[in-house]
Amino acid sequence: MPATTKNLTGDDRLEAGATFTRTWRFLSAPDVPHNLSGLGTWRAFFRKNYDDTETFQATIDPATDPATGVITFTVPASETEAYARTAAAASKDGMVGVWDLESQDSSNPAIVTRWLEGTWLMSEEATYDNPS
Repeated sequence: MPATTKNLTGDDRLEAGATFTRTWRFLSAPDVPHNLSGLGTWRAFFRKNYDDTETFQATIDPATDPATGVITFTVPASETEAYARTAAAASKDGMVGVWDLESQDSSNPAIVTRWLEGTWLMSEEATYDNPS
């Protein structure tokens, strides 16, 4: 199954210094939740471009009942704030990039599934502590 494109822009954009949280429900057919049992590790990284080594990441919390197909996806304020202060973010178009969400099978770590992928946009913040 190919990953679904989910661009985090517009009303879904990230904001520097703010926590970004979304709850997503994966379906295997219309109105049929995808059973996420056996998916032990989830990961999502954000980069300026696919080759960039400067990253920030989300934490993923699967639902208590994996049969619901629900995960909660959070990018902590500390991650968005730290990225906004990097040289990559300071460069032209530094607050945009690419991201994806993957899971790793708990019984066979060689099996990795990409669920979502797309672009992201982060708006800058004016309220932050200046370094001394």
